[in-house]
Amino acid sequence: MVLGLLTVKESPRWLASVDRLEEAIRTLAYLRNDSVTSQSVVEEMYEIQAAIEEEREAREGLGWKEAFFGKGNFVRFVIAFVIFFLQQWAGKNSVK
Repeated sequence: MVLGLLTVKESPRWLASVDRLEEAIRTLAYLRNDSVTSQSVVEEMYEIQAAIEEEREAREGLGWKEAFFGKGNFVRFVIAFVIFFLQQWAGKNSVK
C-alpha cells in the first residue's frame, strides 16, 4: 500500500489552493481523461479557483479563537468534549 501511495497524484483542488495551477490543470485533465485545453477541464478549473477564493474571503480574519469560542461554536465544542470525555471514561471505544 505504501508503494501505491507514491504513485497517487495530488488533488487538483489542493494544488490550486497552494498556487500550483499548471500542475492542477494537468492533474484534472488526467483524472477526467481529457486534454489540458479541453473546455470542460478549463471550466472546472475556474470553478475550483472561484470556490477557493470564496473560502479564503470567508475565512479572512478568523483564527483559532473563533473556532472554539465564536458565536454558536462554544456550545458545540463543549458538547463534543463531554461526549469524547465520557466515551473514554466509560471505555466504550474499545473493541472486544
